[in-house]
Amino acid sequence: MAGLIDSFGRLDREFLGSIDIPLDSDLLLHDIEKGSLKAVLRWILKVPDQGALRDGDWKKVVGRLVDDARGFLLERLGEKPNVDTKGELQDIQNGLSILAADVPAGLLHIPRQIPLPRVLMLVQSFESSTRTLTDGDSADYRSEYRLETISTRIVINPALEEELLDTIPVQHPTRVQLPVKKPDLIGDSQWDLYMGNRVIRAKILDVAWLGKFHSREIELKPGDSLDAILEITLLQSPEGEVVGYRYHVLKVINVIPQIHFRQLDLPNNE
Repeated sequence: MAGLIDSFGRLDREFLGSIDIPLDSDLLLHDIEKGSLKAVLRWILKVPDQGALRDGDWKKVVGRLVDDARGFLLERLGEKPNVDTKGELQDIQNGLSILAADVPAGLLHIPRQIPLPRVLMLVQSFESSTRTLTDGDSADYRSEYRLETISTRIVINPALEEELLDTIPVQHPTRVQLPVKKPDLIGDSQWDLYMGNRVIRAKILDVAWLGKFHSREIELKPGDSLDAILEITLLQSPEGEVVGYRYHVLKVINVIPQIHFRQLDLPNNE
């Protein structure tokens, strides 16, 4: 939930920046309803020059535009959760630009596109925020104007990160144990793995091991761990902002079965 709040905050800031008016906003946790995992948020539009918005209704218009931007991105990711090409990112970029241009005529502004690397960062933010959800979990965004399901199946082509972001190795390949949350059963895309209390998405580059796994020569059960060599790469925007990390499993050494504990029956004194 905290990750999704941050993701929506990032989207709000990027969208308001594309309007090219000195606006900012805060997304605050207002309440959490009892008996559920429902967070009630309060959105505050901050205007340094109050004279720029003499008509208070304009604040409502800008707020509605921000809500439209959220709805557009969520709907787009719901329809096409696999982001494979730069063209798909450009479609998101153009859709947000069209919304940003729909500002009241009394507000003099020159809308500008959100740079493509930052569009990628927006998608990455929602992908990482929903990564910890398990099968059967869901997340929704509800406002006065819409109800949208937040996709939990977002997958980004690593080639886009290579093309649009700076990649910096952060450590030498290290041997680690990675419990498996969700394997890729048929392809060579990314696996969901646990690293500590976080869920990471890693691409397995050990082709020989993958071939044995897919041909069922290697047995892997839910909760088992990979004894593997992991490479971690830092992802940065062109402006130097840390976006996240990319994980590659260079070699799988072994599969470690999950240890199951069984409570022994207490002795019967009778």
